[in-house]
This record gives sequence, structure tokens and C-alpha cells, in this order.
Amino acid sequence: VVNITWKRDPDAEAKMAELGFEFDWTEGLNWDTDFAQRESLANQGRIGDVDPGTVGKYAEKMKSGTAFPGIIAQLIGERKAKVNIGGNHRCRAAKLAGGTISGYVLRGRDHPAEAMLELTLWDNDRNGRPLSERELLHWGVQLCDQGYSQTDAAKLVGLKVPKVAQAVRDNNATRDAKLAGLDMDKWDALSIGARRDLHGIRTNEGFVALAQLAMKAHLPQDVIAKEVTEMNTTNQAAEHVAHV
Repeated sequence: VVNITWKRDPDAEAKMAELGFEFDWTEGLNWDTDFAQRESLANQGRIGDVDPGTVGKYAEKMKSGTAFPGIIAQLIGERKAKVNIGGNHRCRAAKLAGGTISGYVLRGRDHPAEAMLELTLWDNDRNGRPLSERELLHWGVQLCDQGYSQTDAAKLVGLKVPKVAQAVRDNNATRDAKLAGLDMDKWDALSIGARRDLHGIRTNEGFVALAQLAMKAHLPQDVIAKEVTEMNTTNQAAEHVAHV
């Protein structure tokens, strides 16, 4: 077993205290047995899985004795499993290097979403690559889904309100397409402009009918936009379907 050097992080401790968190420094954690891995990956600032190159680089440094700041985790539900707030790459690197994990575990459960997001983004900014605008928008949409206003969500992720508002509309369009049972591979193949135009149809029946036609016939966006404009001269679902 590789003896990985983990160090306490005074800045992280100060940030957690500022946000009202109580925490314990915990050593000897195992990635396979002590963490809820799926939830940890879903909770990170970035979208998708960890970067293999970064994991490999960290693992080599761990084996050579480089000290790493402790991870930050929270407990999930009534389980003893821990979910990372910051440190997925460090955890995976520790497993690859053959060592255990040390870091901070927040006391209690059901922490305020705003404080959790701030801590997640803060840790990622210090210990990972900066989040892309796409990833920040992803967080903005998630906050809006949790009940935050678009203004408050935009402020939390550091983006302008119109960008978050458009991301919310795009997410709603995709969600409605899924609920309608549309072929999502074909939906995703449509241009973003075409998807936005289609979601502007005033009835769900019209949305589904024209979306199916657009995907089947590979309609260009200008044709879709024209059809949407004509269909929206009425609010009647039957007339929308008949038009298509």
C-alpha cells in the first residue's frame, strides 16, 4: 500500500467555517468502499467523468511523495457513504496509486444548496481546471430546477441572466421532447436553433407533430421557423396537427 501524503488546508477550513459548515478531518478512506461513486461524479463541478490524464498525473505525484490537499465530502441520506464536494480526481488517483484518502467530511446532512454550490465551485477553482461556460450553465439550470430564480442562479454561477434563462428554455425543450417520447438521438441532431423554434409552438400536440416531421424529413431551420410562425396564428391543437 502506498503511503499518500495528505495535508490539511487552512483556506478550505476557513471557507467551510465561513459558509457555516462543521467538519471532521478523516483519514484512511477507501474509494471503493467509503464513497457513493455515482453520486460523487454527478456532484462535481464538471460534467461527465473524471479526466484520465489528470488522474494518472496525480497518481504519479502521489507515489513520488507530493502532498495533496484533503478532499471535501458530505454524508448522503441515512447511509454512511460519502459524496465528494471536491476531490473526485484526487480520489481516483489515490485508488490508482494504491493508497487511501484523507480529507474533510461535513457533519450533518441536508446542507443549504446555495452554500454547497459555493463550496463546490470554490474547491474546483482552486484544485481543478476552471469550469467552462457550458458547465456553469448546467449548474445554473440545476439551481433553477431546485427553485432558485434565474437572477439568483445567474449570480451564483457568475453568468448573465439572459444566458441562464436561455439555458433553462433549452433544457425545458429537451425535457419536453423526452416526455413526448421523441427519438432523442434525432432530436439532438437538430440544430439548437431548430429545437428552440420547435419548442415555441403553442401546443404540445403541434410541437410533437412538427418535431417528428422535422426529424424525419430533415427540415432546415428556416422552414421550421416558417412553419412555427404559421402554426402559432392559432392556439388550437387540432389545427396545429392538421397543419403538419
